Amino acid sequence: MFHSLPRAEKIALAFDRPSGALGLLVTGDVKSTTVADLQRDIFALLEHERVRELTPRLIALDLRAAGLVDSLGLNLIIAILRWARERNLPLAIDVGRRAVYLTMLAVGLDRQTDLRFHEVPVETTGSSGKPGESPTGAAKPTG
Repeated sequence: MFHSLPRAEKIALAFDRPSGALGLLVTGDVKSTTVADLQRDIFALLEHERVRELTPRLIALDLRAAGLVDSLGLNLIIAILRWARERNLPLAIDVGRRAVYLTMLAVGLDRQTDLRFHEVPVETTGSSGKPGESPTGAAKPTG
């Protein structure tokens, strides 16, 4: 990660010099309530002078933390794909939830990107969003 790059709350940026891969790690869902901020932040990072100086050869979008990608989220992913294509860069997408993977297959992103599925265990969180709490807010049994 480059500390001189602009920071984004729900996005981490990394560059692998040997492969030329510019990684964008999205730390949550890509849905109607998050997509405007994600779009602003992702494209600010992609267009940042320091990132352009790196001359990436691949954009790697890591969505393994996303449990949901809705239609507005798909629009954002397609915008990233267009951005990459305009620069003759391949796009790789890593997903960790089967529902997200199936959504991407349904719209044909597997034919336009290097779509990779890595099953991520689903951790139960409660109403507070804290691990170890049931969805109703009660503590999970520990025995």
